[in-house]
Amino acid sequence: MATVVTFVHGKVRIIQASCNPSETYPTLTLTLRAIYKLGEDNYDKEVAFDVLKWILSPPEPVKQLSMRGKK
Repeated sequence: MATVVTFVHGKVRIIQASCNPSETYPTLTLTLRAIYKLGEDNYDKEVAFDVLKWILSPPEPVKQLSMRGKK
């Protein structure tokens, strides 16, 4: 499992990736876990702390791919 944190113009995105290589057909599962807005107007120490927690101690890996989009 890997956790990727990206910082893009006042936003922090936390993405988790997991893969089980022992499966017959291994798949890479990517899950968007959170989006935080961090700027001068809405900076919150609690949000910054949540981001830091994700970096240092991510939660359990996802078990399936989350599907988003229009049906």
